[in-house]
Amino acid sequence: SRRVGQIFIENAILNKPININGTGEEKLDFTYIADLVQGVIKVIQNSDSLNQIFNLTFGEGRKVNDMAQILKSKFPDIQINYIPKDKLMPDRGTLSVKKAVEMIG
Repeated sequence: SRRVGQIFIENAILNKPININGTGEEKLDFTYIADLVQGVIKVIQNSDSLNQIFNLTFGEGRKVNDMAQILKSKFPDIQINYIPKDKLMPDRGTLSVKKAVEMIG
């Protein structure tokens, strides 16, 4: 499935506007794929992780506006539109990685 980062980057490359639902102050937990892979490897290599559930993510939210501004610095002509957030869209945020840190490092 396409995520915010992919959609924003594709739109910037194609010179299409970036549409932000809400104010852009909402935070998402962006995860670098190499970090996720490292987490999966640690789970596989740790016998204590058998039948456990972990959040394998960065563990710290960043504002959607932060990502938009990074793209704006690379694509200065990109248009950023703020669209009222749909009332049915749930609030999102940062997942706790405490269990993963404690059990698998």
